[in-house]
Amino acid sequence: DVNDTIGQQDEIAMKVQEINDMSTLVEERKIKVREDFKSEPMNAVRQAKKLEQRVKMAEESQNANINKFRAELGRDISTVPGRIDEMRNQLADPRLSELKSDVDEVVDYLGEVEKKVVEIKENGRKYNIYQDELQMEVTPFINIEDLFKEFSMNKRLWTSKKEWADSLKRWRDSQFMEINIEEMALIVEKIGKASMLCAKELELNDVAKV
Repeated sequence: DVNDTIGQQDEIAMKVQEINDMSTLVEERKIKVREDFKSEPMNAVRQAKKLEQRVKMAEESQNANINKFRAELGRDISTVPGRIDEMRNQLADPRLSELKSDVDEVVDYLGEVEKKVVEIKENGRKYNIYQDELQMEVTPFINIEDLFKEFSMNKRLWTSKKEWADSLKRWRDSQFMEINIEEMALIVEKIGKASMLCAKELELNDVAKV
């Protein structure tokens, strides 16, 4: 680890300074010392130089890894527009705006599309975190938010349509006294609000107009 190595280098540098100070004191006062003590300063200096080289190599390696990761991140981000276009094409499927479309089939189809849309949105969030950590310019993924909104409206439209169809069938198959009027009122209100919102947001969708 670069930080650990730098810490060791600082410790040895302090040790070298202490030994040098002591050597100066010994020479000034002409104190007799063992020969092995005289070699201590040089040994410490050599050790400090080795550590300095290790720090340099570790920093170069770390910088190389950061630059490599930045390049990989840039390549991943460059694929986002193409993936958004692919999802827009899937949301342009004629079944989503045709009154004759099978509700269950469309809901299942949107379930598969949802996995990819959510993945793109999550990737965009992670990419921004990585960019911030690597001190890169953070990309505003506005198109991802627009895509997610468009998908959400389509999903709400068709899940509401399915809920309404399922509720009508259940009410028709039930005895009048068995129907929960309060539940019915809540479902009608909920689906009514969803229909109004979808009609506003999906102006070109014939299903949303009904």
